[in-house]
Parts: sequence; C-alpha cells; structure tokens
Amino acid sequence: MYTDTSVESSLRTVDPRVQALTDALARLDNPDVDFRWAVIVDYDGLMLSSYPEDLESGFDEAIASTAHIMRLGESAQREVEFGKWRFTMITGSEMQQLVLHINNEIALTVGMGSKTPLHKFFSVVRDVVPDMVRALDLTSRRFTEPNTLLMKKDELERMLKH
Repeated sequence: MYTDTSVESSLRTVDPRVQALTDALARLDNPDVDFRWAVIVDYDGLMLSSYPEDLESGFDEAIASTAHIMRLGESAQREVEFGKWRFTMITGSEMQQLVLHINNEIALTVGMGSKTPLHKFFSVVRDVVPDMVRALDLTSRRFTEPNTLLMKKDELERMLKH
C-alpha cells in the first residue's frame, strides 16, 4: 500500500514526554481544587506543556500573566531578602494564579478558583511533581536547587539513583 502522510496521522503521534507532562498536569484537575488551567514554562518563557489541551481561549493571557508574576517575584527578591523563591501568587475575586518554582529551569503556573485553599492545591501538586520531574528529564541534569516545599532533597536523590 502507501504510507499515510495525512495531517490526521501526524497529529496522532505524540512525543511520550509531552504525553507524560500532559497526563501529570491533568491530575491537577482534582475535585479539591477549582482547577482552570496549568502550564509548564521554562525561564525563557517557552511553554513546555499545558492542560487542558483546548486552552486556546486563555492561553495568551495565562502566559502573559505568568511572565508578569515571575517579574514581580524577581523584583521583590531584589528589594527584600526572601530566601530561595518557592512560589508567587496573585488572588482576585474570581480567580487566583500561582507560579510555582520547580527548579532553576522550570516553573509551573496554575489558574484556579479564588476560593481554592492553598493547602489543598499543594497536597495535589506534591503528588504530581515527581512525574513532572521524570517527564522533563530533570533528574538526568542533576539540578541541585529543587523547590524543597515540593520535593525534599533526599527524595530527589532517590530519583537520581533510578
């Protein structure tokens, strides 16, 4: 026969790492969290993954607000010695956005309802971060500055051994 080179065929092939990231982000859509969207970005502003996949309607706003929040955090860090950055959050009457430091290269930004308790979100995200670290292949780079709010150094060292 012939090789299927149609657009539909190429759309079905998804990089396994991208699929693993998407699956990890999908787990943030939890009944305890009024989840809206999640995006993984690097510190150059490159989007690595997002969920839900049909984020088209609010994608530009999510990325723009993430960049703004990261700049606010950097500016505040220069003014006041906070120690190692863990997360920055902006909460409004309708929604809150959290930009979460994963390591020195990657941040996770999540939009959720304004009434979502932060401890509920962190409970969910702590279960997802190890899968994100594996999918991003951060363990092979042996980064030394994980967000210890999410992953303790001994947990990271265990991941590095596997």
